[in-house]
Amino acid sequence: MLAWRAGDTRAGNELVRRFFPSIYRFFRSKLEAEVEDLTQQVLLALVERSPHMASDSNVRAYLFGIARRKLLAHLRQRYAQNQHIASDVISVQGIAGESQESFSELVHAHRAQRQLLLALRRLPIEHQIVVELHYWEGMRIAEIAEVVEAAPGTVKSRLARARAKLQEQLGEGFAAADPSLGEGIDDWVSSIRALAGPPSA
Repeated sequence: MLAWRAGDTRAGNELVRRFFPSIYRFFRSKLEAEVEDLTQQVLLALVERSPHMASDSNVRAYLFGIARRKLLAHLRQRYAQNQHIASDVISVQGIAGESQESFSELVHAHRAQRQLLLALRRLPIEHQIVVELHYWEGMRIAEIAEVVEAAPGTVKSRLARARAKLQEQLGEGFAAADPSLGEGIDDWVSSIRALAGPPSA
C-alpha cells in the first residue's frame, strides 16, 4: 500500500490482483448476479480512497468493509425498496428468495457441497459474513470486528451461533457420502472455499 501511494502503479496492480479472488468470493457466495460488477466497484473504491487511508490501515479489512457495505446497499436497493435490512437477523435467502437450485451451475456433481452453500445462505447475513471471513479468508476476530463494525465479543458470539446453526441444518451424518469434505463444521466450510471463487482462480 505504501509503495502504491508513493506512485508505484505496479504495486497497485498487484494489490488489486491479489484481492480480486477474495472479494469475488465474498459476493459469489451470496448473490447470483452482478458479482463481477460489485467486485470491480469495491476495488475501484480502494483506488479512489487510498490517498485518504491512514498509512497503518489494514487493507484487507478495509476492502472487506467496503464489500460488506456494497452488499447491504445492493440488497436494500434490489429487494427492500431501499429500506433498512436487519442483516443480523435476516438471511440472503430470506430477503432474495433464492431457490433450492442456487449454485447448481457451480456444483453439478457434489450434492453435499451444494447443500452446504445453501445452508450458508440461510444464516443471517452478518453471521454468514463472519463464518466466511473466518474460515475462507483466515481472518482473526479483531480483524473481522473491524470489517463488520462490531465488538470482538459480538463476532465471537455470531461465529458460535452460526456454527451451531449449520450443524443443526446439516445434521451429524451430512458428509458421510462425501469423505472429501472432512469431519465437522470447520472442515466442511473450509472445503468449499474454492467453489465460490472466480472461474480462473
